[in-house]
Amino acid sequence: MLKWVMKAHRWMSLIFAGFWLLQAVTGTLISFRGNIDDFALGAEVTSIIPEKLGARVDALQSDGATVWSMWSSGGVQGQFDIYYTKDDTDYTLRVNGEGEDLRHRPDSNLYSDGALFETLTQFHKNMFLGALGYTIFSISAVLLITNIVFGFVYGWKHRKKLNHLAKVGKAGSVAKLKGLHWEIGLWGAPLAIVLVTFGFLLSNSDVVDSWVAADLPETVAQPSEGRTINSGEALEVVSSLYDLETLSAFKPINAHRDYFEVRVKAPSEMPRLYGASTVRIGGDGQVLLNNDASKAGAGQQFANALYPAHTGQILGLPGRVLNFMVGIWLLVMMFLGLSSWFKRKAN
Repeated sequence: MLKWVMKAHRWMSLIFAGFWLLQAVTGTLISFRGNIDDFALGAEVTSIIPEKLGARVDALQSDGATVWSMWSSGGVQGQFDIYYTKDDTDYTLRVNGEGEDLRHRPDSNLYSDGALFETLTQFHKNMFLGALGYTIFSISAVLLITNIVFGFVYGWKHRKKLNHLAKVGKAGSVAKLKGLHWEIGLWGAPLAIVLVTFGFLLSNSDVVDSWVAADLPETVAQPSEGRTINSGEALEVVSSLYDLETLSAFKPINAHRDYFEVRVKAPSEMPRLYGASTVRIGGDGQVLLNNDASKAGAGQQFANALYPAHTGQILGLPGRVLNFMVGIWLLVMMFLGLSSWFKRKAN
């Protein structure tokens, strides 16, 4: 039985090592993407002025653009990326909380002007393959979890021998590499299984949401009989309900959506960079939905926890550091495992 487990562990590693390597590298690089990007941009903490920030969004739409959403950078407070389309071209505009432009690029730019981290993130999520990419990632995650479990089961049975090899084996020898592979793997395997499992669930979040009934209720906005409020006024409405300095995302009214949607972080929400509390506001300024994520049901709480659990944000900064270290751990494990296999073949 253990020989079969070891063979499965070895061949799964050899076959899928390249894919897991790309996932580990991209996941590690984007662990602190917002902080690194904002530092490189020289971003400064900026308070949010609703009328100015909203006016910048409205100015884009008045100029013929369709603004899809605006998201917090996830780094320095008061930095936002506006995603919009104009003349069949997609753009990303970085602004601060006062609506001042800081950076502008077409989304066809994949590497410069801060686009590298967005490219790495999209590759990590679905390899630019859309639904097919999510399916491939899901299969890969299941195989990776299985492979880690196989390695742990085999190593635990031979732990005394492997621990001995790690301590007394000759540096660079197959025995030493195998011992280190087990010893280092022992400490990182449980946390890696947890993070990869949440990554698998996150890549299938639509299915999870339906299983746990986490979807927000459908919102139907009544046509405004008078003047439609602007984006700044919509943000002002939210500021009367929550601290607007925790603004995570904003979606304005456009040809495809007949209400404003704002995401903020409620005071008692679980630790995370992007709040999950959602407010929807009609064009007449009426609050259509006020969903405080900290008071949501168990199903919605679970669904909301997938992203912060996968990224380590649920434990704050220490959790994000652990997430980063798991990526390094996986790279080290692949190096030790492949090195011992190739060296054994060479001998």
